[in-house]
Amino acid sequence: MKLLPFDTLPAHKPRRLLPAAIDLGDWSQIRPLFDQLEQRAARCTSAADLESWLLDWSELSAALDEESSKRYIAMTCHTDDAGAEKAYLHFVEHIEPQLKPRQFELAKIYIAHRLRPQLASPRFHVFDRDTKNQVDLFRPESVPLETEEAKLSQQYQKLSGSLTVRFRGEEKTLVQMGRYLEEPDRVLRKEAWNWWPTAASRKRISSRRSSIKCSSCAGRSRHRPGSRTTGTTPSGGWAASIICRPTANSFTTRSSGRSCRGARIAGGTAPAAQARHAASVGSGGGPVEPARR
Repeated sequence: MKLLPFDTLPAHKPRRLLPAAIDLGDWSQIRPLFDQLEQRAARCTSAADLESWLLDWSELSAALDEESSKRYIAMTCHTDDAGAEKAYLHFVEHIEPQLKPRQFELAKIYIAHRLRPQLASPRFHVFDRDTKNQVDLFRPESVPLETEEAKLSQQYQKLSGSLTVRFRGEEKTLVQMGRYLEEPDRVLRKEAWNWWPTAASRKRISSRRSSIKCSSCAGRSRHRPGSRTTGTTPSGGWAASIICRPTANSFTTRSSGRSCRGARIAGGTAPAAQARHAASVGSGGGPVEPARR
């Protein structure tokens, strides 16, 4: 993958567990490392041995997180590159579903290990707490759901990355437009803000003239596509700017449970993490705006 200038940077410090040359997109090369860690855990005879085991587990986890992050960044920075999309989806579909159960097994081994109480409490307190929560919350049936969510998020990134607009004589992406919302010049900031409904409507399926109900105003009023109102985001109770956008599917807000055919909340139709990201940086249909009361 040559889409990032830092994909060949050396490790922060020499690795102890991972080979110098390893393809972290190939599960057959990753699996033996998890096997080795599971076997070593039973051979730990002192707190120092267990701490060394934890450092090696951390090294493996960090390397896999780095690989996932590089593929994600390359995909989001180059949404029109088929190779970047394929590399990211390969990791999501073929590595993570096998990785998560193995991480869960290591977490269980650590929590049940007889030497764990001998580790320094102040240093490992937060790690112990988080690992216990990981063991308590993990459900195998959630893994395929998370895979599907990641694939939907990728399609959302691809769609939002294709949106551009001409702003003050220059073509801008949604992310590039987001910087203008931080400008101290109020006139420029307002001009950029007022632009959002126009850009967000570029991917409409229905006619601009069609009248729809949005999930925030169902039963109370009707909006033309692209109009704004205030309501709540699907991930919480925050007041936000809502853009009515016709789509092929109905959408139900998580906060109210109401559904509306053809309505979409700006930055809210992608999975929750993507929706929050879209609202903060402007890669979705529009940024979060405080409600006017």
